[in-house]
Amino acid sequence: ITKVAAGAHINVSLDGVPIPDVALTEPRKVNPGTHVLLAHVDGGAEVQCSVEVGAAETKTVTLDPPPAPIAVKPPDQKLTYQQLPYQPPPRPVTHGVSKGFAIVGFTFAAVGLVGGTVSGIVALNKSNTLDGACAEGHCGPNEWSTLDSARTWASASSALFVIGGAGLLVGSLALALRSPDRPVTARVGLGGVEVYGAF
Repeated sequence: ITKVAAGAHINVSLDGVPIPDVALTEPRKVNPGTHVLLAHVDGGAEVQCSVEVGAAETKTVTLDPPPAPIAVKPPDQKLTYQQLPYQPPPRPVTHGVSKGFAIVGFTFAAVGLVGGTVSGIVALNKSNTLDGACAEGHCGPNEWSTLDSARTWASASSALFVIGGAGLLVGSLALALRSPDRPVTARVGLGGVEVYGAF
């Protein structure tokens, strides 16, 4: 066996019978006639040789199996922009508003609305009382305290209604902002504040 790279494993057979590696360089007895030798390196092409041997004849056979082909590593495939798998963008992280804001807001709204209503009723009753005592819109000294009290209750009613409205706005915004899936939009104008959202 010639021209074989070091470390390569060689397979040789005689008439279809494999020859052990340790016996490749030793003489081998055969019957007179034609014999076929096959040899190949692992992964390489096979070579064949036919030998005619007579009685008491010795022949030396040289086999030159080709080396195994060198495996070529395929180039790395790079995906183009169109071949890249679609990955949805990460969902934005949003932090909801604590429900404590909603509780406080609606508490102020209830207190303001109830207090404003009660104060308004008291101011209206005192105003009705003054209607009969004050002639043509002029009140005497005896009605001044009642008039001041009516004005105080009216101012308190207005202030409480403002507090109640602000509390209602804070509570509604807190509920809307608790969940990122329920957006809220506010629009401020000259006449007030408009809030749009899902609750």
